[in-house]
Amino acid sequence: MIRFRRMFNSEIHANIHVITILKMTSVAVCFTILMGVVASHLANSAATAQNQAQPAQSVSKLLNSFGVAAHIGALSPTTVLNELSYLRIWNVRDGTPSTTAFPTFEAVAKGGARFVLLESNVYYPGSQLDAAADVARADQLIRAAPGAVIGIEGSNEYTQNTYYFNGVSSYRNLGWGLWDDAALKAAVRADPLMARVKVIAASEGTSRSIPSLGTNVDAGNVHVYRGVGQQLQTGINAWVAAARASAPGDPVYITETGISSSGFDTSTWGGGVANAHLEAIIDINALLDGFKAGAAITFLYELMDEPGASSVQEQHFGLFNADGTPKPAAVAIGNFTHILRDDGKGGVAAGRLQYRLAGLPSTASSMLLEKSDGTFQVVIWNGEAKLYDGAQEVTPAASTVTLTLGSAARSISIYDPVHGTAAQSATAGASGVSVALSEDPIIIEVKPPAVTGSIRQTQPFPRPGL
Repeated sequence: MIRFRRMFNSEIHANIHVITILKMTSVAVCFTILMGVVASHLANSAATAQNQAQPAQSVSKLLNSFGVAAHIGALSPTTVLNELSYLRIWNVRDGTPSTTAFPTFEAVAKGGARFVLLESNVYYPGSQLDAAADVARADQLIRAAPGAVIGIEGSNEYTQNTYYFNGVSSYRNLGWGLWDDAALKAAVRADPLMARVKVIAASEGTSRSIPSLGTNVDAGNVHVYRGVGQQLQTGINAWVAAARASAPGDPVYITETGISSSGFDTSTWGGGVANAHLEAIIDINALLDGFKAGAAITFLYELMDEPGASSVQEQHFGLFNADGTPKPAAVAIGNFTHILRDDGKGGVAAGRLQYRLAGLPSTASSMLLEKSDGTFQVVIWNGEAKLYDGAQEVTPAASTVTLTLGSAARSISIYDPVHGTAAQSATAGASGVSVALSEDPIIIEVKPPAVTGSIRQTQPFPRPGL
């Protein structure tokens, strides 16, 4: 636009003798065009310079989108509940409970966990799909702990595994999942206790050519893993989009994502490994990326390391070590949920904050959250920054990101959940702040001088451990 104005002005000066003989109507047209260009440019510049009032999402909505996949059947219920409480994550994905595992599931459910249960009959001898048997196990848990089951999921990564339905193998058979989903939904809808339980599609991980699911499910389902030391944002965005296309209008669950801490040279399939430090950053960023992409729940794989798993890589996806001590990933996530915790009793609905961010690199993302007491939290994270160069871990160059508010805040505090729960800095009465963004996610907490959201009656955040 500026180039056009300069060219137009140079032509006027070079040809002024022509303009003197133009009719008045032609001069008026030229003047109108020029003034329109100038006005448009000034209007755009003014709009860019102003801080925009941005809508916030509730902190509770974000926290309720966090989940963890687990194998709790052989664990102590106390251990599981302690770890969930440490994380402040209460959405758990596991297989339907066997008879011997049921007491653990019941105790964990009564302790506050909400389950997405995976069809498990395929893991018994013969690998035969039996949706009715899996629904019966889910029904038993609902009877013991009403409301504890929020979803039941079709078979796990069926195109990469061999299960059978009416004698037909699932291996490399993309259409097999449709039969599985239809059988599962029929069994669920036949059980009145499961009227509110969502049927989540079977997962497959060989391509993003997910078949059209039609009315066979209530929700799409994806698993997202990437290469050695790679972050997950690109994969999350692509897979969630594919799942939405397969079941338009239905929610999408990421029932597995994450990375193993087993070391950069330990992959059995060419990806999905890092070290413990990067596992923390990649996992916490994945939770944020899943929410931003619109996933209903993003389940990190998995709760604890498993010494008996089939490979070194599979043994170390856990957020906790096998002895129950927290790995850096559990520490960072626990810190993050602690900083964002909200009991829901403040009575303020998510409103708007007038602000703008400058200096955010192209590899980074942001979101605006609000607590029920009116406190805003701007979260920024470098979800596509390179953390591994093929030979060693690398630290992204720090970018100076500046938050500018429309008016002075009561206080602005900066948090880095990878390094703790205490504010790294706090400023009173300021209308802006600058932070250095590298690999760690950053939380900028803004306490406004007055509540900006609308007052409404709220229910407390419905999970223990706050």
